[in-house]
Amino acid sequence: MKISYISYGKHITGGHLHELFFAKALCKALEKKSAKIEFSTIRFSQFFIGLFAYFKLQSISFKVLHSLHTALVVSRMSWVVLFKQVLNQQFKSLVVLHHLDWSVPSSKFYKIYLQSFLYVLNRFKIQRIGIIVVSPFWLKELQQNYPHVHVFLFPNLFNSIDYESYRTQIKSNYIHLGQWSWKNDPAITELAKQLNMQGYICYFSSNIPEEQCHQEFYEIICEDHSAYLKRMAAAQWTLALSNYQEGWNRTAHESILVGTPVIGYANGGLSDLLQLSHSKIVKSPNEAFRLICQNVHDDSSKATFIEQFHTNKCSQYLQPILQFLG
Repeated sequence: MKISYISYGKHITGGHLHELFFAKALCKALEKKSAKIEFSTIRFSQFFIGLFAYFKLQSISFKVLHSLHTALVVSRMSWVVLFKQVLNQQFKSLVVLHHLDWSVPSSKFYKIYLQSFLYVLNRFKIQRIGIIVVSPFWLKELQQNYPHVHVFLFPNLFNSIDYESYRTQIKSNYIHLGQWSWKNDPAITELAKQLNMQGYICYFSSNIPEEQCHQEFYEIICEDHSAYLKRMAAAQWTLALSNYQEGWNRTAHESILVGTPVIGYANGGLSDLLQLSHSKIVKSPNEAFRLICQNVHDDSSKATFIEQFHTNKCSQYLQPILQFLG
């Protein structure tokens, strides 16, 4: 059986890491069932923004699907696998869908593209295409709106042992403002100013070297994963103040794993993360500021949350997907 994970992008994102982990876990599970797997990853190292870029992405994606039995693709390639199935009734595919937030810049065409795809799946009860979501929030959302679509939950899973050494970091006066992104509440920069006046050192993390810079009240820091975790473990808080309907929030999840509490907005899949981990939920940067200044940490155990999203839960989440693939 030939299986390929197909994606695109110039930088390593949380979404890509989740998809890659899922693809490898799926192949291992299939091999345990005595299936002979030929696994490959194909990643187009560019962005595809705009109508003509979309057509280019569809074209090159279709070409690489030629000899595959099963494909795992990102949502912007969803129509390609539908066309492939029409031409080959034995072909099966899984489409990873992180969110359905239409506030994403340049998303008008994507909205039409994805909504029409989901409509076709639902209307004609397509049996050989499954949707993978990363949080209970989006599982419920799709099941309610597209009841005849095969939707499966495979969340971000981590081995907590990999993070234990970071939990011994001595806390400093750092405040991790979260990942640098257009998704953040614009008022977070004013919050950084207020926190700076209280003696805190604020920073955003980034996975893009070109974004690294020093501003008056905060820094944007790009560093390797180990250094990133060490710095976050030494912070007093990690903030997840996103106005965006998140798929999940890898930064907030890893912050909990290294022992740094999280303050965030309950938007999209992030609401699941915050509620299940008993993190602090706020509705404005002012609320976050007051919580930080009060310096009251929730000492309740995060053990249940950490165990629920541990890598040893892989088989539990994979079981219905394996049944779907047959």
